Order: sequence, then structure tokens, then C-alpha cells
Amino acid sequence: MEHHAAEEGRQTREQVASETTGRPSDEFEYYDKYNGVQGGWPEFAHRQHYEHNRSIHRHFGDTRERLILDHEVRIHLLKCELDSLDKTDANMYPSIIRGLSYYESSSINTDDAMLERLTKRRELMDELHDILPKYDELLFHQERLRSLPRISRPEHEDYVEQVERHNLLDKPARGFLYYPDDFVTTRVERAHGSFEWLLYGDSWLYSFLRKWFLSKKRDDGAEYISKDRLRTISISVIVCLTLGLLFTPMLILLLAPINKWQSALVVGFFGVVSATGMSSLPRIKTVEVFIAMSAYMAVLVTFLANLSGQCQCG
Repeated sequence: MEHHAAEEGRQTREQVASETTGRPSDEFEYYDKYNGVQGGWPEFAHRQHYEHNRSIHRHFGDTRERLILDHEVRIHLLKCELDSLDKTDANMYPSIIRGLSYYESSSINTDDAMLERLTKRRELMDELHDILPKYDELLFHQERLRSLPRISRPEHEDYVEQVERHNLLDKPARGFLYYPDDFVTTRVERAHGSFEWLLYGDSWLYSFLRKWFLSKKRDDGAEYISKDRLRTISISVIVCLTLGLLFTPMLILLLAPINKWQSALVVGFFGVVSATGMSSLPRIKTVEVFIAMSAYMAVLVTFLANLSGQCQCG
């Protein structure tokens, strides 16, 4: 009853909004993309379409090459047969090879032998007309499909594991999945593509970083990264970059034998670099960027002035 009353209330609000403004109501219901999707192939297709790391499909490159070679050989044999027929007709029936009868057997009076050759030629041309566009299409598709990015072994393992974990397909239906080197993806931007080296790297360093970043929070379906440790490493990286931006130009000005113009270029270049780096940080205002850049360049200019004064005194 309550659900029915709520549904009537929603319809009433939509009707009032439509009658009052003359436009459809802006109200909408939340759409769950998995709601009502049946398991098995329907859910499998749904996950392929909606999940960021999916749209993974078999390439079948070797099978396509097999078809290309088959068409290639057939076209070659047809062409050889047509060339041989033309060469013979050029000697025996020059009026055919140079006239409209090459295409229209009814355009001249022909005997049975000539008619047979004209019919044979037409059959060869028709067969080439059917097979050559298919060959061209296969070549173009092969070239385009080669540009699709291949997925990694860990990504393929995750793909197969999801199908098995959710029991999306029966064992006989999963047969096409177990070819890890033959999968490509139609999604150019992957959700974890930039960090896959860290998630799945095999070296001791990657293994140590994964263990260090992992949180104690666990469940059956996922492992979690510790926000505190991620924040710590992020702050450390920012501090190192900041110190590098501060001391690198100072070392250049102190150690390199450069003139005043070159010194000014060093100060200006690192000022622009620091401003660009700060502007890329989240939630930073333009005024704060200008203030920080001014302070940074003031430090460099002061250092440069003190350095010049020491040089003159010396």
C-alpha cells in the first residue's frame, strides 16, 4: 500500500509539473544498470559494456590471416586463369579481345567455341567481383584490429576469474576465454592502466610496495590500499619535488660559470616550472599560485644578488 501510494504521489507530482510548466518533469528514478539483468550471457554482456576494464574480446588474428591467405590464393588462381584466357584469345580471336564482345557475348555472331570462352570469362570476372571486395575488407579489418591495445596477463586472469567467480558461464561455454595472448580491448583508457606495473609487477621492489601499501581491511572480493600510507608517500614526493625545485637552480647559479643573462633565464625558467607544478595541485587558487611564485623567485633573486656581491668582493 505504501509503495502504491508513493507511486501515485510521484505520478501526481509529474502530472502537476507537466500541466503547470508545459514541460516534462525533471524528476527521475535512479537506474541501476544491473537491476533486472539475468545471469549468464546477459550479465556477461552487461559487464563487458559497463565495466571500465572490460570490452575485452578475442582477436582471432591467426584465423583472419588464414582467411586472407585463402582469399589471396583463390584470387591469384582466378587471375592466372583469366590472364591465360586473354592471352589465348588475343591470338585466336582478336576481335573478341579488342571489342565489346569481351563483355557482351551477344554483341557479335559467335560460334560455340567462342561463346564457351566468353561465358568462361564472364564466370571468372563474376567470381573475382565477389571475392576481391571480401579480401580487401579482411585486409582493412586486420590492419585496424592490430592497432587495438592488447591486455596483459594479469588483466586476463582477472577477467576469467570474474566469469568463474560469478558463475556467468558453464565450463564448456568458457572455452574461448583461455587464450590469454589473443585478447584485445576496445577501450583505450583503462581504469588501472597507469598503475598496472605497481599492481602486478614481479620484481622484489613492486612486491614490497604492494605489501606496504595494503590496508588491514580485507574481504573476499578485494584488497584495499591504506589511505594513510598513500598520503604519507604523496607528501614525501611533494616535499622532495619542492626541495628539488628550490635547490636545483641554486646549485646551477652557484656552481655553473654563467653570465647575468643566463642567470636571469635560470631564475625565470624555474619560476615557470614551479608555478606550473603548483597550478596542477587540487584545490589551489590562482592568487596562491602567484604569491608562491613571487616568493620563490624572490628567494632566487636574493640568492643571486648575494652571490654576485660575494663575487665582487672577492
